[in-house]
Amino acid sequence: MPGMKNLDFAFLLEMYGCMLTDRQRELMEFYYWEDMSLGEAAEYLGITRQAVRDGIKRGEQTLSLYEQKLAMAEKISRCREIFDTITEISDENSIGEFPFENIKKIYELAKSGRELIS
Repeated sequence: MPGMKNLDFAFLLEMYGCMLTDRQRELMEFYYWEDMSLGEAAEYLGITRQAVRDGIKRGEQTLSLYEQKLAMAEKISRCREIFDTITEISDENSIGEFPFENIKKIYELAKSGRELIS
């Protein structure tokens, strides 16, 4: 865990955190959401730095497994991209001057978004 935090886990924690043990969720929330260091979390909880690190690592493995199996974070990320593109297309055109090709693009994007969540 030395170096930069993988902030993808902050998003996965939001998605699947309720499926972790209470301790894993707590450790990961301190580390990712509260931006505590391992030492700060250890001191706050009265446990060793190694125990914090181990709990976070187990939590990360569990979150990765859930995402690998369910892919909810990936689907949400893709839907956000689709909505952003639809918004960009809409912002480029005034209501009365919507070219057919843009309507077609929006339709195809919406269709692909629907397939993601089906």
